Amino acid sequence: MGLKTLKKENDFLNMTLMEIISSIDSSKTKKYTQFLVKMIKKDIEDLETDFCQFGYDDEVTKVINKFNNNENKMKSWLGFKILKSFFSLKQINCFISFCEFSDKKMILDNDISKYKCWDKLITENYFAINKEEIKRAKKEIKVIYEDDDYLIIKPLSHMASVKYGYNTRWCTSSINECDYFYNYSKEGILIYVINKTTNEKFGFFRKGFENSGLEIYNSEDERIDSYQTNIPKNILDILFKETNPKLNENNFNLFSEYEKKKVLQNNLIHELPTPIIPINRNFSNYESMLDSLSDELP
Repeated sequence: MGLKTLKKENDFLNMTLMEIISSIDSSKTKKYTQFLVKMIKKDIEDLETDFCQFGYDDEVTKVINKFNNNENKMKSWLGFKILKSFFSLKQINCFISFCEFSDKKMILDNDISKYKCWDKLITENYFAINKEEIKRAKKEIKVIYEDDDYLIIKPLSHMASVKYGYNTRWCTSSINECDYFYNYSKEGILIYVINKTTNEKFGFFRKGFENSGLEIYNSEDERIDSYQTNIPKNILDILFKETNPKLNENNFNLFSEYEKKKVLQNNLIHELPTPIIPINRNFSNYESMLDSLSDELP
């Protein structure tokens, strides 16, 4: 969508700054607005003076350079200040990086109309920055099953989990919190299922102890039942078998020595919450117990 269309569909953003600041001036000729203009100019001049005198960190400098306007520095600083009122420096720089990666054809999903939050932008940048590591992650998995429709893998590194969990909301595929992946990998069996036709993804997890329940998650990280996946029975049977802790090792035990060393050196594993096990109580002798207690009371 081009700028012309954006302006047409979002008319509320077409107001000039002069219109905005003069809207609080109740005088007929807006004669008092000159004071607000003077204060804005002073604020921008102070900002520029601080920058020239003390400098700023790299995040600020990158944005300032993007706004560099030698003909009218006031416009540059004003644009910077307006952007900062809506977005954090981190978000602004994230967007600038995204545009640069996109120009270099390094973004996997260029349809920005589908983006719903900043996390998507951050993920795309991460994939662009770590392109070579993402390529290597293809070898850091155990392929459990594959046919024309389905791919079932056991991720054996955080990068592999990020790659094969792309476009999901799974914590184990988070680019910022690798601890989740390592914790799940140590505590049980983690498997990803990818429908190669629809690109639907499902996560299967079972803790590594007897009688633990099987957890299934869709790409939105919502827990679901097996029938909701529409996965054929023969493939579900494979999944049930492969997540059986009696028959299979957890992901961590299959890690490369390099991955294990990285995890242990950085203390990235913590225990997952212990599930609540219901306690069965037998109240059949409850009355007789009360009777015996009452006999002992004075």
